[in-house]
Amino acid sequence: MATQGYKPLDFATQLFMSTNNMWGILKMLIEIFQKQPEGKFVMIRDPNKSMIRVYSVPQGTFEESDDDDDEEEVEGGGEAN
Repeated sequence: MATQGYKPLDFATQLFMSTNNMWGILKMLIEIFQKQPEGKFVMIRDPNKSMIRVYSVPQGTFEESDDDDDEEEVEGGGEAN
């Protein structure tokens, strides 16, 4: 996974919006998540509407176990005779 940083003014310009509007949207999202109970959530934007949906997901969702990787290495780690 990669990350990329932008200066707020440059980012707002790329999205054709003002910085005040951009910070207002961020404030609205923060307020939505502050109203939610403690947990893990997924935020999805509806592609056909200007609507964002927030779904609660179980705590272990999207986490990979390191144990699975170790088992694969052990199984395929034999020597050829």
